[in-house]
Amino acid sequence: MRFDPAKPCLGLLAATLVTSGVLLCSTPAAADVDVGLRGGYYTDAGEPFLGADVLIQIQDTRWFFNPNLEYVFVQHGDLETLNLDVHYDLDTHDKDFYVWLGGGPAILFRDESGPHGDNQTDLGFDLLGGVGWQLKSLVPYLQAKAIISDESEVVLAVGVRF
Repeated sequence: MRFDPAKPCLGLLAATLVTSGVLLCSTPAAADVDVGLRGGYYTDAGEPFLGADVLIQIQDTRWFFNPNLEYVFVQHGDLETLNLDVHYDLDTHDKDFYVWLGGGPAILFRDESGPHGDNQTDLGFDLLGGVGWQLKSLVPYLQAKAIISDESEVVLAVGVRF
């Protein structure tokens, strides 16, 4: 990944958004906040990715704010996404098994290297669904996501939250 002063600092942006989310979603009762790591595959780019996310329960509901950042290992250039997802946990009648549906805005940062390389920032929207299960203090999960933008992607992910 090359530093480009014209490109926003993704780490600072993500930290600001997560902090804002915690402040907005918290109530005097302690908010339920988890962090996670994920990896998987961007099907259109045809490349693997690594990412991180934060899961913040919105007050005492089944709604969760789930901002996440993903880096896709494209061969020529860089591809990063910042996703400001919200999802709803469906009632599974099992406190150790989770199923969710959601979506939210997405920002895609592309930097294509080469003589005709193109740097672009695309705005899009995520639609996602996932399943997870409680294993002691960890929650492994599987998730599928469609990023709808100028260059749409289908993302398959496996992750773990602590």
